Amino acid sequence: MISYRLQGFPKSLRILSKKDFENLRKDSSKVIRYPIVCFFKPTISEHGVSRIAFSISKKIGKANLRNRYKRLLRESFRKDELALSKKFDFLLVVSRRPESEQKLTQAYREIINSL
Repeated sequence: MISYRLQGFPKSLRILSKKDFENLRKDSSKVIRYPIVCFFKPTISEHGVSRIAFSISKKIGKANLRNRYKRLLRESFRKDELALSKKFDFLLVVSRRPESEQKLTQAYREIINSL
C-alpha cells in the first residue's frame, strides 16, 4: 500500500470531476453522524485507492470557517490508514454547524469505523 503521510494530499486521493460527484450522490450508500452525511461506494479510480470530496453548506458560516472544516476533514482522511485501505469513494457533506471541531473529527472517525 502507498503511504501518503509524507507526501501531502495528492490529486489521486481527491474526487475532482462533476461526473464522479453526481455518480457518488445518486448511486451510493449513506451514513449519517451529526453533523456529517457520508455518501460512499466502491472506488472507480484507476489507482484503486480511496478518494474523498467535501461539500460544506454556506449555512455553516463564512468561507474561512468552511475551509477550516475542510482542512480538518482532509487531514483526518490523509492520516487514516483504515480509510485509505477501504478502497471507497467518499463524499462528506456538512450541512449543519458542529458544536466544536472535535465533534466534527469524532463524527468522521465514527463514520469510517462503521464501514
